[in-house]
Amino acid sequence: MSFNLEEIYNFFPDIIAIDGKWFLYNSEFSPGLFVNGVRVSGIINFLQRLSSLCEFFDKEKIIVVWDSKKYMKKEKHPEYKKREYSEFDRQIWSQEKKIREILPTLSINSFDIFGYEADEVLAGIAFICKQNKKRCLLCSSDTDLLQLVDDYVGVLRPKQLVTKDNFENYFKMPIEVFKIKKILFGDPADNIDGVPNMTIAQFKKIISKTKDIKKLIDLPELQPYKNIILKNIELIDLTPKKELIDALEKKLKEKLELDIKKFKSLCIKYKLKKFAIKTNEFLIPFISKEKKKLKRILTL
Repeated sequence: MSFNLEEIYNFFPDIIAIDGKWFLYNSEFSPGLFVNGVRVSGIINFLQRLSSLCEFFDKEKIIVVWDSKKYMKKEKHPEYKKREYSEFDRQIWSQEKKIREILPTLSINSFDIFGYEADEVLAGIAFICKQNKKRCLLCSSDTDLLQLVDDYVGVLRPKQLVTKDNFENYFKMPIEVFKIKKILFGDPADNIDGVPNMTIAQFKKIISKTKDIKKLIDLPELQPYKNIILKNIELIDLTPKKELIDALEKKLKEKLELDIKKFKSLCIKYKLKKFAIKTNEFLIPFISKEKKKLKRILTL
């Protein structure tokens, strides 16, 4: 996936919050690069693309978030996001662990919040930004995040930067109607079932009667599917809980120091040394004007 840096810049974000797993999946390519049979192309491309962002924006503005190993939605609804995983998925996960170890050495704030998946954490960051009247760009392909788009929040998706001004151009409906559509049709990507045999014609009739999510189950034609609708409302809802906001505010206050020595040791540990020329390229924007440290990096 490529992104238009100028388009991102013109959104004037105060914070750029990235779904780390999405960014990693979209940093991979086929057949990939391997060292001693271990895939490393995702790590290299992830860091190169992050470096590109740091050329335009202060790295203090960039946050990378990840899914917690266990999260509450999955615990309550085991079928949620249930699918078969491939060897490629496992190769991605092995690189995720390494990236999460590397990012703090570049003074990039990278974390998960126990009990929450990345989109919930991104929603929490958006909530805090709006409270402080700051503009936030969420980077993820998760369509649930589109419900958050407003004056302060935009969503960067593959080949799309969705804002309040262009939302209807992309999706041909207002934001509140888009959310109702997800509730009624479900989301195959997250293994969320919709109302059985729901058609576009039926959907249009329903939104002509109400655009209030709370009133959907009062419609006679939807009452037989009350449990499905209530479950989908719960799964799609991204209203942040107080404990998530409290945990996030602590994480966002953390200050990280650039640690070149540790970065160098991790490059050696994870067999990235032979890609030194490429690593030099993506490290430069993380260094700013620290020429002495930069010289040390170039000796990798």
